[in-house]
Amino acid sequence: MVTQSLSGDQRAYASLVNRYQHMVFTLVYSMLRNKEEADEVAQDAFVKAYLSLKQFRGDSKFSSWLYRIAYRTCLDYIRKNAKHKMDGIDDKSTKYLSDNAAESYNELEQKEQTVRDCIEKLPAEESAFVKMFYFDKMSLSEIADIVGISENNAKVKLFRIRNKLKTMLEEKQLLAI
Repeated sequence: MVTQSLSGDQRAYASLVNRYQHMVFTLVYSMLRNKEEADEVAQDAFVKAYLSLKQFRGDSKFSSWLYRIAYRTCLDYIRKNAKHKMDGIDDKSTKYLSDNAAESYNELEQKEQTVRDCIEKLPAEESAFVKMFYFDKMSLSEIADIVGISENNAKVKLFRIRNKLKTMLEEKQLLAI
């Protein structure tokens, strides 16, 4: 489909859009946390991808190339719209751990939600980085390619983000201090 799209077949490109629209929207929504803005930015990303199709060299998977365009389009949008800043960390931390060794299912759900909440409180770029690594199961190499940094820089960035998350979780008393 990519080669057909490169030769100007709009139906082939429409098929690519259908195939990858969920992936692009999920990334953009996770960074913006607003459905209307995510719809707009996702559409912008597909337009940019269409206009840049001739630059796709095939060095990486098409999905990685498109993911990178969507990621950068989203970052551009965030930079232009300063209202998306990192939320402050909630000072009123709730204690989720019990002293019992056998934790109930509800407690595990609460912990998982707390972790997700902490990830959402990270700046959009860091949140997306964590989601790509842990939820989308991307390799550091793939993430580095998408973000436009070296693999070693991606390792360092992930290390720093993990430490930031660790601090946030300790404040929420989810991790033993």
